[in-house]
Amino acid sequence: MIDIHAHIIQNVDDGSKSIEASIKMLQEEIKNGVSDIILTPHYRRHMFDTDGEDIKLSFFKLQEYAKKLDLRINLYLGQEIYCRNLDSFKKTLQLLDEGKVFSLENTKYILLEFSYIDDIDITEIAYTAVCHGYTPSIAHIERYKYIDTVEKLKK
Repeated sequence: MIDIHAHIIQNVDDGSKSIEASIKMLQEEIKNGVSDIILTPHYRRHMFDTDGEDIKLSFFKLQEYAKKLDLRINLYLGQEIYCRNLDSFKKTLQLLDEGKVFSLENTKYILLEFSYIDDIDITEIAYTAVCHGYTPSIAHIERYKYIDTVEKLKK
């Protein structure tokens, strides 16, 4: 099984607070049959905007520690990208292109998150991502109260 959305990297967002906690989380993932995980710390300006190089360092540290403990799990890097509106997303696209914000394992797939209560034009942002060469995946779609049906997303 593959997990493409996990906040396991230590000290980079509201997920794990220590490498020991991260290791326990990885052990739990393994116990549940997960063989591969894309670790996706939050990217959200002014809330979770840990420098990309710091995220990479923490990721590599966790990856090495997991290897040393002989944990049988493959770790990949990505980010869960918060989209406030189309204008802020366009700025984030530039950061993606510059490698300062991460796609899923350095591919053209991106994980996007939106406000749970503010009516955001998800369709327009997804369209913009596709026009820019990215394939978006939407995190937590069940939490967006303003989306009445799946049909609204198909527009």
